[in-house]
Amino acid sequence: MSKEQPLILVVDSEPESLDHLTALLKQSGYNTITAPDAIKGLASCRLRAPAIILLALNMPLMNGREMLNRLKADLRTEDIPVIFLLTEEDTESPHSLWVMEDYEFLIKPASEAELLVRIKANLRTRHLKDELRRKDNQLKELTLVDSVTMLKNARYFQEMVKSQIGQSQRYKLPLTLIVLQVDQQRDIQRTRGQNGTDSMASQIAALLLRHKRESDIAVRLSTNEFALLLPNTDKAGADGLAERILQTIDKSTFTIGSDSYELSISAGVSILTEDDDADGKQILNRARTNMETAGERGNTFISS
Repeated sequence: MSKEQPLILVVDSEPESLDHLTALLKQSGYNTITAPDAIKGLASCRLRAPAIILLALNMPLMNGREMLNRLKADLRTEDIPVIFLLTEEDTESPHSLWVMEDYEFLIKPASEAELLVRIKANLRTRHLKDELRRKDNQLKELTLVDSVTMLKNARYFQEMVKSQIGQSQRYKLPLTLIVLQVDQQRDIQRTRGQNGTDSMASQIAALLLRHKRESDIAVRLSTNEFALLLPNTDKAGADGLAERILQTIDKSTFTIGSDSYELSISAGVSILTEDDDADGKQILNRARTNMETAGERGNTFISS
């Protein structure tokens, strides 16, 4: 199956120029849409963002500069490359100097060779920018992931808990947090070192991922502290999930190297209240306090 050609939008109030450019582009296999004025051009962009815009400078109702400003003010269209279409008179006008200094432009009527060279160059540039943005997003994602367990890390939790608290308060939805730690972690750290601790953490992480819903957020907060942030989940739902996780861990055997271990977990559950701060510190502190109390008392988990 052949790859679909990029979409190019031509905005020009002169019918002859519009027809000429459209014919050249279609002959070269490009998908093309047209607009006889800037207002219709903006409407076309909102329906489907083009890869490139060929934009006449002087048009009635709204000129090319105003359309450009509106494109740049919209996150959906701010990065679309624009090639201006100028007349010979435009090139002699001081009012067009900003175009010729800062933007690519063609003199109407544009030749086929010049038009296609500009189109291909801009498509290559946009592809490189999109690829760079994709790689930047991948790098950012890596900074938010724990490299051992591949769970989200504490930095991600700090960002996400604020967002989830905001949504919970805005839409009056419950939000709960489960914090867990392995009771035997210090012994494993002492006897098996960091590799043993990492192996244990990876196995706990895999278990959490099996139990959580798609909307739940699993996090490794520190070496031996894990969290599950549960959107739209009340206390009963969180308690049930905590109970299932603890029962599974209690029935499981964990392997570190050639040795097998039986582990136990202390957990704390906390539900968001109206008085909690927007940064998530209070709901996290309550869950941690419940977890520590559960560990001291030998209980499986404590909820509040």
